[in-house]
Amino acid sequence: MDARPNRGGRRLLHIDLVKYQFRLTTVYKRGTQMKLSLLSLQAALKAAAICAAAATGTVAQADLFDRGGGLIYDSVLDVTWLQDANYAYTQNYSELQFGRFLTWTDAVAWSEQLSYFDSVRGVTLTDWRLPNITPLDPSIGWQLQISTGGDQDDSYNVSAPGTKYAGSTASELPYMYFNNLGNTSRCPVGGGWDDCSTAGLGSYTLNTGPFTNMEKVGYWTNSNDGLPFIDGWGFDMGHQWGLQGAFNADQPRIAWAVRDGDVMSAVPEPSTSAMLGMALLAGMLGLRLRRQPSLAA
Repeated sequence: MDARPNRGGRRLLHIDLVKYQFRLTTVYKRGTQMKLSLLSLQAALKAAAICAAAATGTVAQADLFDRGGGLIYDSVLDVTWLQDANYAYTQNYSELQFGRFLTWTDAVAWSEQLSYFDSVRGVTLTDWRLPNITPLDPSIGWQLQISTGGDQDDSYNVSAPGTKYAGSTASELPYMYFNNLGNTSRCPVGGGWDDCSTAGLGSYTLNTGPFTNMEKVGYWTNSNDGLPFIDGWGFDMGHQWGLQGAFNADQPRIAWAVRDGDVMSAVPEPSTSAMLGMALLAGMLGLRLRRQPSLAA
């Protein structure tokens, strides 16, 4: 916010809300007059609604924002995750195996038909999917020589700090696991196969951040692209923790739902009656101010 003089002796108080502009201009002449200038009344109302909603959101991790209603926004990936990392289990989805897992085909189908009610913004959200995966280096394509160094698509430590593709967003699950949540791999960065841990799951701590129902098991991505067999791309937080690779599509794993963008964009447009009400209020304010006595001769 700034207050600065401009040509004609006017003083402009300028406030930016999100991407929208809300201006108050005070003009000093014979009398006092306040002009409410809305570049777009609808835009300003929407901006106010967004700012009010944002006030209830708290930062959970460096790039994760709790939007309320069981939704977590990742500002780097520009996606919204369900806070419940196994919502299919929570809703007792009919195709679950062993109580909480899905085959790759069933996981994809579940995510694509999912409708989730956002209790904070009062909207039903669709367009869900499983986490994306694309080649680490699109100019090369899929790199399938299994590795410990995060330099292959089929590898431990994909996107992990200190690796060739550190911080890569080509695959959303390892980015979440290593960069947002600060987890480690069974095979330490910079080491070889002989350095990989042979201990059980109890030997490492799974940092879950703001998420619930996140387990030391395997998770599916939304792709089987580039795989020579009937497999699906997945990410392991279980016995091979920190490994991204090709997994048998019929061996069930967990499905974690995500959707593109920020749920803040789902704030409903202001109604016509709300816009008319704001216009009436602005008019009344201007009339009252014009009746005020002059500030200067």
